[in-house]
Amino acid sequence: MKPEKPKRNRGLTLTREGWQKLQNAKLEWEFRKNNGSKYTLEELSEQAGITPVTFRKILTRETGVDKRTLVRLFMMFNLELDVSDYTSPDFDLKGQEDLKNPKRVDWGEMVDVSVFYGRTDELTLLEQWLIQERCRVVALLGMGGIGKTSLAAKLSQKVQGWFEYVIWRSLYNAPPLFDLLANLIQFFSNEQVLETDLPKSVDGRISQLIEYLQQQRCLIVLDNVETILQTGAYAGCYREGYEDYGLLIKRLGQVMHQSSLVLTSREKPKDIASLAGETLAVRSLQLSGLEVVAGQKIFEAKGFSGSESELPAVVERYAGNALALKIVATTIQ
Repeated sequence: MKPEKPKRNRGLTLTREGWQKLQNAKLEWEFRKNNGSKYTLEELSEQAGITPVTFRKILTRETGVDKRTLVRLFMMFNLELDVSDYTSPDFDLKGQEDLKNPKRVDWGEMVDVSVFYGRTDELTLLEQWLIQERCRVVALLGMGGIGKTSLAAKLSQKVQGWFEYVIWRSLYNAPPLFDLLANLIQFFSNEQVLETDLPKSVDGRISQLIEYLQQQRCLIVLDNVETILQTGAYAGCYREGYEDYGLLIKRLGQVMHQSSLVLTSREKPKDIASLAGETLAVRSLQLSGLEVVAGQKIFEAKGFSGSESELPAVVERYAGNALALKIVATTIQ
């Protein structure tokens, strides 16, 4: 009878400190070896000697891996794996449970992203902007159907444990900023501020909102910002009656606080354009289409299969636009 092989512990994920250490080393490593340009997930996986799937598990911290894999990855970046760098999801260290459970969450009309394909590099970058670099305003930009809302939703789910308050609001019906600010203030005050106690001006309400964003770490997601922008006019200009949204973006981008505002829009609001920069607290990310592999999975989810050339050709024909691919798959079905 052969002795049983010892089971490998696959229940370890990086702690916040371990994840930050790895991200810092990865950035420095890419700067030295690739002139600051990012390596793809596949390139990094090959050099580390682990599969892309396992590499993704480590970066997203959603699924545990064995300790040997973490040691190998840390060694690649000339790091030593300390006990403070990892934990078991089944036995969190004291204090980490608080990080994984915000005080209050209001997902509003956030879309369901239980099925989500691709965007690994974008998620990693956005997590770095929000968690490590603490950007105050981040805009996700791209054409309709490209996947901005889904990416924002997936990002919000992944980083919610780093914030005390998380709220998602859609601007699809173009709510007046005056009313939206009332909703945000009451949420962050745990409904302690009554409607009659709110400031009577937009400027006053923005100031009160900022006070909450300074006192506690909050995440605000505003989806469909293009609905408050003019169409057929100068790019990024606001519709008549919605100019105050520009004031909100500007003040949240310029004033010191510990929170983050994430926007999705088909075009870049002018205040994002004037405030954003690669090393500044305001950033923007222009989304391109899904990679071929991720696009193919949309068809596979509908029960389709094709040759090595058929499905990639369809994905490329529609430029990796997630919505267009779903419509095409449904039409074929």
